[in-house]
Amino acid sequence: MSKVPVIEGVLSEAEASLDALLERPLEVADPEQARALVRRVDRLARKVRAAQIDAVALIEDHGLHRPDGHASGRVMVGHVAHLSEPEAKRRDRARRMLAAMPVVRAGLREGRIGACQVDRIGLAWVNPRVQAELERLDSQVALLAAMLPYDEFDRRLKNWVAQVDEEGTADRARRCQENRRLRFVQEFDGGWEVLGGFGSLTGAQMKRIHQAFVDAEFQADWAAAREVHGDATTVAHLARTYDQRDADAMTRIYELAADAWAATPGGAPIDTTIVMDHETFERELRRAAGAAVEPRPTPDLGPLPTDPDPSEAMLPSHAPTGPPVGRGGAPEEPPARHPGTEFRCETIDGHPIHPTEAFTNALVGRVRRAVVGWDGVVLDMSGLHQLFTGPLRKAIMLLALTCYWPGCTTPVGRCQADHLDPRRSGGRTNPGNGAPACGRHNRLKEHGYTARRDARGRMHVHRPDGTEIE
Repeated sequence: MSKVPVIEGVLSEAEASLDALLERPLEVADPEQARALVRRVDRLARKVRAAQIDAVALIEDHGLHRPDGHASGRVMVGHVAHLSEPEAKRRDRARRMLAAMPVVRAGLREGRIGACQVDRIGLAWVNPRVQAELERLDSQVALLAAMLPYDEFDRRLKNWVAQVDEEGTADRARRCQENRRLRFVQEFDGGWEVLGGFGSLTGAQMKRIHQAFVDAEFQADWAAAREVHGDATTVAHLARTYDQRDADAMTRIYELAADAWAATPGGAPIDTTIVMDHETFERELRRAAGAAVEPRPTPDLGPLPTDPDPSEAMLPSHAPTGPPVGRGGAPEEPPARHPGTEFRCETIDGHPIHPTEAFTNALVGRVRRAVVGWDGVVLDMSGLHQLFTGPLRKAIMLLALTCYWPGCTTPVGRCQADHLDPRRSGGRTNPGNGAPACGRHNRLKEHGYTARRDARGRMHVHRPDGTEIE
């Protein structure tokens, strides 16, 4: 008798039994019955996991993946079952590990060892320096996996690997420390993702500090909820989710660090300046007041007045290349307002901020108004000062997103307010004679380089021989 009909029949019976289980609502009368239910349902899941791994082993052992051109049983199972690549790899890794550790395999098939424990054992097993010793301790590993909570099992297995593979563990720890990194990456929707890696001790310290702040955020939410719900307060009444408190805890750490830095000798406040056009601000104000706000018109994508002149080959013959210019290079009259300049909501370094967030922050932060001329120069913060400081420096930094030097991408947050026409030559300290320059290029101007802003607001930098840097 062929085995295929037998297997089909068994699978059909098992599926029918699961269907019957799922068709009826789960009912328990007390916590003890609930605990028993969890154990039995998870035991079923573990046995199904064993069957999933057996399927990979069957296909791999008999080469059933080859007729379809798949590279391995793992690839075939991942394709047929629509698995993610990490999940397909976990099943294949468990297949190879269970073949060498029969006691662990039996524990999974009997439902005594969970899928998480099997995956954790597999991660240790693929280390060639501990593999043979781990296989020798098959029975002990199976006992601990069935007996201990996952966190404790993970800790013991981790410590065991650290002792058996002492040199390898030290190498990995050293690499983690040497390759420590942190990146803030802004997504297309304006949100931020923090990516990083640290050494074992530094990471443990940071984790402990972060957890203390998370606990404080939880206590704040709990206290607020108790004021409303009293003794009936539950986690469901809290204002924020676990993930939100985790993120807010990190924000709080940064805020306190900034406050501490500002209070130290030589420290200074670390501010985030948001630039927002007045029409957008008023639009958000109307929205906050409950008024209906019409959708924005589709903005133009044509060149701005401060952009380089497009080549004739890229424009229709009738298209203007800039505002009409009169004698002396000055425009005869200001150009019409450009739709591309009608919207701005970003940090002074050019990181986009959603207008709603910017407006909400303005309610509790500080607001400064600046009037900008058609050529991009801030007009109402001008004046005679010895240095570009305070509001005047802010006016200079509003002019651009980066250092004005061609090819330099240093954000204005790390730039200095530079006099285009030096003070020693009679240059005035006002926004029209200022622009953001990084320290290197600000110093380079002391060696024969010159910079100027033309009538259209574009910056030009010239070498000591008078030629312009393109």
